[in-house]
Amino acid sequence: MFPIDFAFPSTDLITIKIYYPDSYKLEQLSDNSSTNLLDNSAEYKFNNSQVDDYVEIKSNLFIRETFYTVEEYEYL
Repeated sequence: MFPIDFAFPSTDLITIKIYYPDSYKLEQLSDNSSTNLLDNSAEYKFNNSQVDDYVEIKSNLFIRETFYTVEEYEYL
């Protein structure tokens, strides 16, 4: 196995809006969540919310450290 080298820190932000007709009723949204690696070198956030006639979903991935050893695989 080999270490992982991301070359540079990165931030990936994705926003999705799903529109639905007025005749539809939204029954439930997924829970928002967030997770960090133990040393806070990476973080993932998932958020969703209802706004008027659409659902907004946000996915955020923050890679702060660029190099991970084989021993750190299990945390990725």
